Order: sequence, then C-alpha cells, then structure tokens
Amino acid sequence: MFSASGTKIYDVSAGGSATEVVTGLTNARFQSIVFVNSGSSFLYICNGQDYCRNYNGSTWTTPTLTGVVSQDVIQINAHKRRIWMITKDSTKAWYLATDAIAGAATSFELGSLFSRGGYLMAMAPWTRDGGSGPDDVAVFISSEGQCALYSGTDPASSSTWSIIGTFDL
Repeated sequence: MFSASGTKIYDVSAGGSATEVVTGLTNARFQSIVFVNSGSSFLYICNGQDYCRNYNGSTWTTPTLTGVVSQDVIQINAHKRRIWMITKDSTKAWYLATDAIAGAATSFELGSLFSRGGYLMAMAPWTRDGGSGPDDVAVFISSEGQCALYSGTDPASSSTWSIIGTFDL
C-alpha cells in the first residue's frame, strides 16, 4: 500500500512506519490505474508534472514513452487492454499498444467533436454489463462539459472503432 505526500511516495504497508520509495517529485496529486496484461499487474500513476511511473509488485520504474510528453499526462485510464492518457490543455488522447506499459504513444484527436471548444479533462469507462461484454465504451470529458463516446478495439483502424456520439453534461 502506498501513500504520496509532498515530493515523495511512501510504502505504508507495514503499519506504524512509512518507508520512502520514490523521492524528488514535484507534487503528490496522482491519478492512477491498476493495469493487468498477460505478463503482470502494474500500478500506473501520473500527476501532470513528473514522469509517469509504474509499480510491478516489487519495483517502481519510469516507463519510456515516446510520442507523448510523459510529464504532461494528467489522467490515465484503461480501455480494451490499452493504456490511455490525457495530457494537459489538449484535445488529444494518447494510447499505447495492446497490453503495453511503455513504448510509442499514438494520438487520438477528439477536438472536432467538442462544439463548445475546450480541452480534455478526463476519460472514464462506461459499461452496461459489468465490463464483460462488447458494449464497453470509453467516455472522454471536456473542460466545457461535453462528452465523446468511443467504442472499439483498435483506434488506429477506422474499421474497428466508432465515435458513437457526444452529449453535454
């Protein structure tokens, strides 16, 4: 179990005392996911100022990301076996390859879907069957209160994805 405060992350698993495990951070306001791929489970964190980090059950690492500026990632989510990232002050979402925790991030432009303008603030999953069926949808939320719904498995192939609509909050 971990806790973040000030410029550090602490291991607080052993009751009573905390051990510093990551130091030298800019802030402790993290967004996180637990991402499971065929190899392992990872706690993946970002805060919009420091490099994204992940924990594999024994070690904290800084994954190598290309295409996206890791320090600009303000929010992270998982959809259809991919890690998705939202960067500050942008209408682009970024995604990694299936089951990847590092590597090339590809942009997914959503700006034209938001008639009020603004930028992406967050992404969230939406399902009507508890996540076990084909109806799982990624919801992208703008700073102006609009949402774009994405359904698909491969955002690089227009034959496997679709924007199924936008709506105002």
